[in-house]
Amino acid sequence: MTTGIHAENQGKQYLIRHERQGQRFAYDSLGESLVNGGKAFCNRLLHPFASRSTMSTQEEFWALKDITMKSSKATE
Repeated sequence: MTTGIHAENQGKQYLIRHERQGQRFAYDSLGESLVNGGKAFCNRLLHPFASRSTMSTQEEFWALKDITMKSSKATE
């Protein structure tokens, strides 16, 4: 039997960023997101060396981790 596909130690990771406003998580409308994005862009232009990690946390989420698969070659 010949191996058609062989993959070892594969995975898919997502980084999920959370922003806090006070003690609650911020969920904005599309308009608020566009305005906040424009403000953040202008702040980065005006203050390029300022810290950007003020009130955000980042979570690592693995959808698949250390997956190994082997598939045999198809026969006709």
